[in-house]
Amino acid sequence: MSDTENSRENSLERVKKDAKRRKKTVKSTEDSLKALEDVLTLKMPAGSQKHSSPKGKRKPKRDKPEVSSVELSSEEEMDTSNEDSGSGRKDSKNTNTSSDGATIDPIVFNSLIAALKTDEMKDFMVSAVANYVKEETKILKKKVNSLEKRLDEQDIVIEAMQGEINMSKQEKKNNILRIAGLPEIEVAEENEPAIPPEITMDRVKEFSHDQLGINIPKDAIYSTYRIGKLNTTPVVGGEKRRPRDILINFNSHKVKADMYGARIKLRNLLGMKNVYVNEDLTKTQIELLKETKKRINRDLKQTAWTLEGAVYVKLEAKATPVKVDNIKKLNEILKKD
Repeated sequence: MSDTENSRENSLERVKKDAKRRKKTVKSTEDSLKALEDVLTLKMPAGSQKHSSPKGKRKPKRDKPEVSSVELSSEEEMDTSNEDSGSGRKDSKNTNTSSDGATIDPIVFNSLIAALKTDEMKDFMVSAVANYVKEETKILKKKVNSLEKRLDEQDIVIEAMQGEINMSKQEKKNNILRIAGLPEIEVAEENEPAIPPEITMDRVKEFSHDQLGINIPKDAIYSTYRIGKLNTTPVVGGEKRRPRDILINFNSHKVKADMYGARIKLRNLLGMKNVYVNEDLTKTQIELLKETKKRINRDLKQTAWTLEGAVYVKLEAKATPVKVDNIKKLNEILKKD
């Protein structure tokens, strides 16, 4: 793999990791948004009523001591003040102390408690919480929308980068053809005369001349060989072994194009029904071609094929072929039809 391809692959991985991180952020934000919406609609979390008293068994309210004010004479006030100076701890039970040490008059304290228990105060507090939740919800919704927009943009970038990497790999295969289904010389069985090993270069030239009508010049092909391991499984019931594909690497792009263009002649040749000449494709292009052929309607004479590694589809016999760059493009083409 070249330095350029390595750089593209590394950039793609960084973008994918960033997109994955953003998706986690979106999920976390959506969870927070859901929690706030539950608060806004006053939904209590599961188990929040766990410690509440059973219906019909409320604890009796204890009567609170009433604080009464008694007018004292001047002499009684003096006596009281003298008693206070001698026993300051007793008065501490009748006063409430705030967090900063200041004392709160019992009457004022009880009045505040009573005020907090009024329906008006409860409504005010619920309204205040609801307003806060609404504002937080708006902020979180904006954040989610912003993140989703950026994720959509990253998806477009990822798709474009994947397309560039795929086509870069495909360009390296544009001078290569595969012949599928062409019988190969069988390995000699035990006690049988030796069979000369197959010379694929001669086999390809013979096939091209006899079946396709294309004469291949001497130096037009760089290399030829069978793909995969030789199948040595014994033949049962007259069945034939599936031959391995032949990979042809051309020096001449013109000869490759001529041979590929002549492949349609195989349809009408005896014994060539299961023999095919295909372009050598990347995994991405193979999957795209399979999906395209799967979704077209052959009853309507719709066809799909590849040319220079690109996938094309024709929806009508006289229609102009349309290039299929990816699944998204395929969906658009078929939707229009």
